[in-house]
Amino acid sequence: MNKKIKYLSLIPLYGTCILLIYLFVLSIKEKILKKVFVKTFMICAIVSAICWYMVMIIVYIVSKSLIPFNFNAFGILITMVIGGYMINAFSFVYIDKKWNNMFCDDVKSTGA
Repeated sequence: MNKKIKYLSLIPLYGTCILLIYLFVLSIKEKILKKVFVKTFMICAIVSAICWYMVMIIVYIVSKSLIPFNFNAFGILITMVIGGYMINAFSFVYIDKKWNNMFCDDVKSTGA
C-alpha cells in the first residue's frame, strides 16, 4: 500500500471510510477485482461493527462502575475516538496484507 494512503490511518474512523471509498472507485474503474473488494469490505464492516460494540460496552461498564461520568455526554465521544482508531488499525493492516491480491491481472502486467 502507498505511504500516502497509510497516513489516513491517523484520522479515527474517517480514514477507513476514505480508504474504502477509494477502493470502491478503483473497483468501478475496474482497476481492482470487485469480488476481492466486496469480500474485503464485508470483513472490514463486520469486524468494525463488533469492535465498535465491544468498545461501547467497555466504556459503558467503566462509566457505571469504575469512573462515574455521564455516558450520554462523554461516552459516545470516547467510543468514537477509541473505536475509530481500533477500526483503522484493523482495516489498514488487513487491506495492506490483501493489497497485491486486489489488482487485476492486466494492471499487474502493465505495471500501473
